[in-house]
Amino acid sequence: AELVAFVLSLFFWLILLRVLVSWIGQGAHHPMLPLLAQLTEPLLRPVRRRLPALGGFDLSPMLVILGLLLARILLAAPLRDFGLALARG
Repeated sequence: AELVAFVLSLFFWLILLRVLVSWIGQGAHHPMLPLLAQLTEPLLRPVRRRLPALGGFDLSPMLVILGLLLARILLAAPLRDFGLALARG
């Protein structure tokens, strides 16, 4: 459960970082930016394909972040509670 929560939090922060870099660092060529894109694109691409074009606005990070937060609440927290209940016996 802790691993699931960690991975969900990691993707949350990676997507948030990618959004901030896209706002602040237009045209920046840092070596970490392709890695950041490679890590987050598998989550963003399917959502981006389903969303209609909104005149240059990409709402996929917002929807993916919302999904990650919901997964953390609906998946990781119950798993942790179940593990704690098993540990108590």
